[in-house]
Amino acid sequence: MQRRGWKSLFVVLLAMVVGLGAGSPTVMAVTSTIAGGWSLEITTASTPTTSIDADAYVKQSKPARNYGLEDTVNVSGTDDPRKGYLKFTISNVSGAITHAVLRLYVDDNGTQNGPQLYSTSNTWSETTINWNNAPPSGTLIDDKGALPKNTWVEYNITALVASGNGTYSVLLLGQGGDSVDFSSRQGSHPPQVVLTVSTPTPTSTPTNTPTNTPTNTPTNTPVPPTNTPTNTPTNTPVPPTNTPTSTPTNTPINAAFHCPPEDGAGFLLDTGTIIITGDVIHCSYPIFFGEDPFHFYCRYSIITGALLQDQDGGFCPDSAVPN
Repeated sequence: MQRRGWKSLFVVLLAMVVGLGAGSPTVMAVTSTIAGGWSLEITTASTPTTSIDADAYVKQSKPARNYGLEDTVNVSGTDDPRKGYLKFTISNVSGAITHAVLRLYVDDNGTQNGPQLYSTSNTWSETTINWNNAPPSGTLIDDKGALPKNTWVEYNITALVASGNGTYSVLLLGQGGDSVDFSSRQGSHPPQVVLTVSTPTPTSTPTNTPTNTPTNTPTNTPVPPTNTPTNTPTNTPVPPTNTPTSTPTNTPINAAFHCPPEDGAGFLLDTGTIIITGDVIHCSYPIFFGEDPFHFYCRYSIITGALLQDQDGGFCPDSAVPN
């Protein structure tokens, strides 16, 4: 199907596909109408992002103490080891997960040898886990080298979540006699799970084609004339009446605001990926050229300029720029 044959296509990224407890967002489906009897349903955003259910760390020298409500997850491979635990739930995903990452923010304490990431059991809770009852490591998922401070790091968890919806737990193990602090979900840069989900392929919806049904045509049979006079009816023309019909018109929304040229961290606006849906404008501020426009973005009202959504690590400007 050619793009020029589409009557309209509205892709609205209003949803996140990972639902995590009370108050967490869920998927909202949007249907687009396409000319010629086609329909396309977008059931998931391409790169939805959300936070996690629980995180904590445990410390060998204080085996009965719980560190579930700290603002950091401390991981250490020193002679007093500390292990980090994170748990998240994926729900409402209808397509295949083609890529998934766990994003962690390195606080002021970086490392020359980043922790290894393992799968682990879900049999722990944020406020009761300690060194004594912490579940052991499972399969190695990913490994990192040097992690500078005040930066994001991404662990590839595609293989872990390939089966789709469910609850998952991971374990961070320190290496090489070094330690690192990650921001926890109580910290200033909470962890995130970012999924890339394939969307359904357009399917053809058959339309009914009217068919011609033959009708019987009467024939004139001649009748011999008779002397009986007959009244010949006359056709009285009836003037046609014009019934006005309402033609819907689209009323455009006048945009009073546009995207800020850069975010609070100094990253420039990607002008090629600006999306306006209704009265909402989507502004992307990528770290590097060509990055997915749904990794770091801000959304504003084009009518009031108010900030509606901050997915830029807290660096979204407070309002859009007046036109």
